[in-house]
Amino acid sequence: MPKISYLILPGVLAIGLFFITSSFDSRETSVENSSTGFTQEFVAFAEGISTELYDEQGQLSYTLDADRQIQHQDDSSELEAPTIRVYRDSRSSWNIVADSGTISAPAEAGSDNTRVITMAGDVEIRSLDEQGKPLLITTDAVKFLPATEIAETDLPVDFSMPQISQTSLGMRANLASDEIVFLSDSEGRYVQPAN
Repeated sequence: MPKISYLILPGVLAIGLFFITSSFDSRETSVENSSTGFTQEFVAFAEGISTELYDEQGQLSYTLDADRQIQHQDDSSELEAPTIRVYRDSRSSWNIVADSGTISAPAEAGSDNTRVITMAGDVEIRSLDEQGKPLLITTDAVKFLPATEIAETDLPVDFSMPQISQTSLGMRANLASDEIVFLSDSEGRYVQPAN
């Protein structure tokens, strides 16, 4: 009888180890899946992306960098920590930074000109004016239309540069021509520079 217990003991230990290790694997998988936070099925996943887009004349138009990009079956994408740099005369003229973003699927099949990039979460739009003074626009979300280089939002906006501070409800910024239009409820103040 003792010989039978010697045979059963290793079998019980092997089964116990199998259940313990398989429970670790399933917990790891569920954590990995829940950490992405993406609900749709995806066709591509990339980390540390850096994309350059050129205009019809072959000039660098804008770049898009992100820590992570998930591309879905409908050709839309989700971005983590995206940065857009808009270029003019081969120099970066505007930077848009946010916590997250999405790239819409093209409205017309095969036409990337109809895509919209939506940036959300602590959005900062930065540039320098003609004298090299910093300009900063902050909001919760902004839509960027790459084909026209227009950034717009209907959410509250804070605009600041040295000696000028302004708030508004909504904004439309043409980054190609450096024109910013504040849509409504605008309030601003000018601070006299110190001598």
